[in-house]
Amino acid sequence: MIKITILYDQELIKQITIEGHSNFKASGQDIVCAGVSAVAEGSVNAIEEITKKKPNYIMKDGYLSITYSNEHDLQLIAKVTYAQLQTIAISYPKNVKIIEK
Repeated sequence: MIKITILYDQELIKQITIEGHSNFKASGQDIVCAGVSAVAEGSVNAIEEITKKKPNYIMKDGYLSITYSNEHDLQLIAKVTYAQLQTIAISYPKNVKIIEK
């Protein structure tokens, strides 16, 4: 299962951490993993493209953690990322879980 942790500071998203594998299908055929990965990596790319700043993230196999500052553009990217991940979690509740802290 993919575990997504959303860390808040009041109403601001400070960090999104994604851990694990969905095990929906075999590697290379797993649309759930591919969807989550595309959204998460898209968030990192959007930070760099929109803000022209280096994203604050850690990525390795089965793990991605993105830290967002209070800047308006970064918070907007974080909220869009959360909405997209939530859509996947609703569609695949046996494979993706979101935890909000």
